[in-house]
Amino acid sequence: MSQEVGGNEHTQNCERRRVQSAGSDPTMMVDGSKRDMSIELFGQRWPSPLFMAPIGVLGICAQDGHGDLAAAKAAAITGVPMVASTLFQRSAGSGRQGYREGTGFFQLYPPNDIPLAESLVHRAETAGFRGIV
Repeated sequence: MSQEVGGNEHTQNCERRRVQSAGSDPTMMVDGSKRDMSIELFGQRWPSPLFMAPIGVLGICAQDGHGDLAAAKAAAITGVPMVASTLFQRSAGSGRQGYREGTGFFQLYPPNDIPLAESLVHRAETAGFRGIV
């Protein structure tokens, strides 16, 4: 194979061949009205394999400055777990108003200051976050 660099679509062609060789086995003539995308993860059944990703200072992404709480409420309504950023704008405890207990995770960027890291973990536990990411 040529070792040319850039513009030859080598990687794209390799991926295309991989996908084509994998093939698929479509299921025809089945009842599609009862779909179940749920998965079991961390000892719990989730409605889908999707999680809401953490976004720092999410609060400013809404006109009222409460984008973090709006996202938490959406997570509660849909059952899609939310991963709250270390930079969650509201205190970790106030996020609890928005999500159902056990559906939220807390993303921790551990600071060098051990007491501060312990404080953040404690706040996440108190707020009812299911785990640390």
